[in-house]
Amino acid sequence: MRPAQRKSTNPKGIAAVECAVALPVLVLLVAATVDICNLIFLRQHMTIAAHEGVRVAITTGSEIEDVEAQVNVILGERGIVPRNISVNPTDFVSADFRTPIEVEVSAEAAANTMFRGVFAKDKVITTRMTMMKEY
Repeated sequence: MRPAQRKSTNPKGIAAVECAVALPVLVLLVAATVDICNLIFLRQHMTIAAHEGVRVAITTGSEIEDVEAQVNVILGERGIVPRNISVNPTDFVSADFRTPIEVEVSAEAAANTMFRGVFAKDKVITTRMTMMKEY
């Protein structure tokens, strides 16, 4: 009877296989986390822009162009390309004081994230801010 032969195992080969299996999963997980964080920051910056826009809208003597310009300045400083900026009511200039004025800002997620739509394809992020008109 022959003695049992030991199979030779190469630890370097096992490590290479483990790395080949685990590395793509880890890279995908990190990339998805970074993209989700970018979406969170995108939404926060858009909320700030909507807030600044509605602050302009509630002051006396402001026009819709002033609101859009303020929102575009805030978003432009952060490198965000807006899709739409709307003010409701559109005739807020002649509105009575204490009238709620809403500014809505939307942007394409794919155009404003690091991976350009790999994880957030066809997603539009929209934020709204409402304040009452001042005197």
